[in-house]
Amino acid sequence: MPEYRKILAATDLSETSIGAVDRAADLAKKLGASLTLLYVVTDRIPPMVLAVAGVSMDVLLEQH
Repeated sequence: MPEYRKILAATDLSETSIGAVDRAADLAKKLGASLTLLYVVTDRIPPMVLAVAGVSMDVLLEQH
């Protein structure tokens, strides 16, 4: 079996993906590997809407 030092687990924070993250954490613990979680926030709000609302994307991401 290859030696794994790093494990990357992507999540969308859904119940299903949290189960996958739990399994990745268990695997990392058993193998003595580090675990990195990846959660991506997409920019679905058009810049024009943000400009009119007077809210910056940085503020929205900080609140998220």
